[in-house]
Amino acid sequence: MVELWCVAGYAAAIGGDRDRFIECYREAAAVAAQISDHHQQCMARDYALAHQISSAYKLGDSATALEAARQVHLDALPTTERKGRYLVDLALAWQQHGHDHHAYRAILLAEYHAPGEVHTRSSARRLIRALATFPRHSRMPELAELARRAHVTL
Repeated sequence: MVELWCVAGYAAAIGGDRDRFIECYREAAAVAAQISDHHQQCMARDYALAHQISSAYKLGDSATALEAARQVHLDALPTTERKGRYLVDLALAWQQHGHDHHAYRAILLAEYHAPGEVHTRSSARRLIRALATFPRHSRMPELAELARRAHVTL
């Protein structure tokens, strides 16, 4: 049921419906809180929070995305793909928030945990290209190698 609320929240974000987005993620959190097994409850909560990051980013609300990210426990995310997606979305939110260096660190961490997500996901590849245009990209010493591994032309 948590997953359904998350999908609905993402659809609301894509449609620009902020009120519905908020409602859906409140419902997802409420459903997660009702799970009796503590471990399963934490996994469901972190899944919903990680999903919320993508949705908030789509709404252009990096502050909400970053607040959700602060609450996620990476180890609670169930799959490599989900961890990678969370970290790529975190990187995108950092960039949207105007913190390219944090975005750089998050995309490197994403590649460490889930290289396939970074190397094949178009949004990750666009982020890498955008970071390379950052005036102080010299503070990102691994960026050129990351771009090469992700087949991003700089």
